Amino acid sequence: MRCFLQSIRTFCFKWKNIHHVFLCFILSSCHREDVGAYRLSTESFSDAAYDLQHYQRSLAAELMGFSDERPMHAFGEKRDSGSLSYIRELALVTGKPAKSGLSIEARKRIKELKSLKGEQYRLRLIGMVREVDQELIGLHVMASTPEGVAEDSLRAWAASMLPKLTNNLEESQSLK
Repeated sequence: MRCFLQSIRTFCFKWKNIHHVFLCFILSSCHREDVGAYRLSTESFSDAAYDLQHYQRSLAAELMGFSDERPMHAFGEKRDSGSLSYIRELALVTGKPAKSGLSIEARKRIKELKSLKGEQYRLRLIGMVREVDQELIGLHVMASTPEGVAEDSLRAWAASMLPKLTNNLEESQSLK
């Protein structure tokens, strides 16, 4: 059963369709047979979420660099503000201080992005924003399932964030 659900999640994220994400959420919300087996600890969820949000903030800073294109700049400002709010909320929910800084992998990706010029840079930046949106949704879908995280409050918060995260993905998909 777990392999089947993993296959469905993989399919859903490859197709990048938000309706499929909700289908995955519904299908993966089945009864957990092994009560003690959780996929994520609070620490692993929060570490992954903080890493993604700091990466999102770096991408937002790149978006804000489009000062001559108001929609891109405004989108970057909105994303940066949203990431800061998310980080604060997660710290409150987990009761643990927010992790800071970019992961090594995120630094590498940003460096590769900055090596591009013109339209290649723009398209890759938009693609990277979408990828982070999808990763955040996947993380929250996983955490919000009965086998996701042990803490009920964190599981509920992860589920409550899904509409906002899916809206973020829809917004990033509308970028040209």
